[in-house]
Amino acid sequence: EEAIEKLLLYSNNGVTLSKDAKTLIGDLKRNGQLEPGIITWDGYIINGNRRFACLKYLYKTDPEEKYEYFNTTRLPKGTSEEEYFKIEADMQWSKDLKVGYDPLNKYLMLKRAKLYRMDQKQIASLTHRSVKEINAELAELELIEEYLRTTKDPRDFSQLDGQTEIITEAAKLISLYKNTNEKPAKIVEYKKFIFKFINLNRSKPKSFNYKNMRQFNKAYKKDDKQVLKSYVNLDLSDSTEKIKEKLTSGGVLLKTHEIKEKPDKLAENLYETAKKIFDESKLQDISNKSKKLISHTIDLLKKIN
Repeated sequence: EEAIEKLLLYSNNGVTLSKDAKTLIGDLKRNGQLEPGIITWDGYIINGNRRFACLKYLYKTDPEEKYEYFNTTRLPKGTSEEEYFKIEADMQWSKDLKVGYDPLNKYLMLKRAKLYRMDQKQIASLTHRSVKEINAELAELELIEEYLRTTKDPRDFSQLDGQTEIITEAAKLISLYKNTNEKPAKIVEYKKFIFKFINLNRSKPKSFNYKNMRQFNKAYKKDDKQVLKSYVNLDLSDSTEKIKEKLTSGGVLLKTHEIKEKPDKLAENLYETAKKIFDESKLQDISNKSKKLISHTIDLLKKIN
């Protein structure tokens, strides 16, 4: 019980109250417990663990009567495990929750829904989402489970803590590939990259983000070997700074490669834009230095064009 309370109340160091816990504690101080929790017949909390932990914390620090009790609804005897799950999912996924849940929690709930053989429509109704959203999240869950099978503990979802943005972006492209009957070998190769990025982030937190992911997806779809080279060369032993340096160079290469694809059209567009800026500058009170710079830019673009 103490271990669970510690997880619910404190940040990673186990000493400082988390932001969510502080918010809920403040609300309980001002308003008291507004909504009852839900427990099984024999006292297992189905919904309200965080409120329960916050009330216990408040009673220890300020033993007032209003913090001494946890108001709850008690379910009848004989309620099945599946019914427990449906109640818990409905409460935790409802849109008016005051405190957010860890993004990984939704995948754990989806996994349990699959165990009860619930289809997409049932899950959508239960979780207050559309079937389209559920299909996307199930695709993300499939990728998560595949990655976890490459680790020492396939059941430990916490290994994906902080990686959900990468998973979301990757699952979109995999779904696209499957819908367009892309070669399985290309999808397998792509997943190897994704798992490499996740391992990279686990060893060097925040070195790879969803923007890098989108950039990589763009290069991978175009088979841009010049850009992909910077991702192939990423190494777990590199420092965070070295990793970011490699990723930045990859971004520069991508932009350069795109510019070289249609140089004539690009020069024409730049030329027209510069002319508009120059015409606008005549009406604006800007320095002569700026006007000369714009004029010089137009002259250069004329030569390119």
